[in-house]
Amino acid sequence: MSSKHASIVVDVDAAMRHLLEREDTDGEKLITVNDLGPKFSLGLTEFCDGIELAAPDPKMKSSLRIYVPPGAPEQFTYYTAVAKYRPAMNLDVQWLPGGEMTADFFKSINNKPGILALDMETVQLDGQTNTNQLKGVPFIVPGDQFNELYNWDACFCALGMFNNHLPVLKGIVKSFIFEIKHYGKLLNANRSYYLGRAQPPLLTWLALKTFQRTKHEPDALDLLRSVVLAARKEYHEWWMSTPRLDEETGLLMYRPIGKGSPPECRPKSFAHIFIPYTKWYGMTLDEVIDAYNAGVTVEPDLDAFFDHDRAVRESGHDTSNRVKGVCADLATVYLNCLLLHIESDIASTILTYFGDNLTVSEDFGVPGDKPNTVESSDVWRERAEKRKASINKYFWNEQKGVYFDYNTVTKQQSTAESVTCL
Repeated sequence: MSSKHASIVVDVDAAMRHLLEREDTDGEKLITVNDLGPKFSLGLTEFCDGIELAAPDPKMKSSLRIYVPPGAPEQFTYYTAVAKYRPAMNLDVQWLPGGEMTADFFKSINNKPGILALDMETVQLDGQTNTNQLKGVPFIVPGDQFNELYNWDACFCALGMFNNHLPVLKGIVKSFIFEIKHYGKLLNANRSYYLGRAQPPLLTWLALKTFQRTKHEPDALDLLRSVVLAARKEYHEWWMSTPRLDEETGLLMYRPIGKGSPPECRPKSFAHIFIPYTKWYGMTLDEVIDAYNAGVTVEPDLDAFFDHDRAVRESGHDTSNRVKGVCADLATVYLNCLLLHIESDIASTILTYFGDNLTVSEDFGVPGDKPNTVESSDVWRERAEKRKASINKYFWNEQKGVYFDYNTVTKQQSTAESVTCL
């Protein structure tokens, strides 16, 4: 690939018309498993209270289970009632613990996987003026083999939905806010085994595009306020914290929390990694895998392998040889550019829509906040300028005329060119 000379010209409008004519057989301006075309499927629109659809996990063999964060007691009450009045579902409703969750906790529930609660809204039952009920907000599922909300996948799906499916987009934004508020970050997806893993942060991008099309609605500004506060919370508590922040350069890396092999993968997915240890320990392959995941055997080389593997999955580039085996040490161009955009988005939004004075509510507070902390645009613009300088200092390669990822351990640029480096 030549970063200076290669170019591809696509007539996007014509391609979109052709794709919809061929695939969108129900005329919804979405290509889903409900359509009858040759099939390029984005998946179904789901609601997290449609628990019979959302909870089953094709990747796992387990009973229906939902985990509810301690800050959403109304959802625990709701799902407990569902389990009681629909016993045939065999729905297991579980609390998540309060406070910081560790890699050991994540590992402890790997054998009890479940879906994680998302945002819900209170609606009035038809014909019953004094009776309200919780209802899940909609989200899009990227592909017909998944039932959960995959976050940056949903943002890519959103590119084709701004003109026709704004309620779904608002639902996604609300669930993103819910995830940050209750799980501390935008999760890889809302499954229990993703609790320690984020994805590329795209909340402000999606929210601002959605706001431009919904700002006439009465709740639009309140939703935008929650977006900024949630983005600020994720920024401080997840991205700008150890071990994701490289103190020397100020650059960020993918460093998810976890132990052992990824539980969502088939047990033999990493057979080629474990086979050499069968001779060393005199065990079968299954025994080696089980012993390592249980912590019975300690293998630093395997730990390093799976640290990088989890980072690849968090990066959204699973699986790419560009980041394979180095991802947890790699400050990538696109992650740091996304944080630059978030800093710039927060600055411009506070200035444009909140009079350069945004009070941080307690439910979105971060450690170190004082009561009634106020955010202004200047601080965020300074952060953006500082990050821009770091991006140019560590990523830019004058000789090649391209930005390269930077390895924070070897202190060297990567040599791999990719679209995300342009």
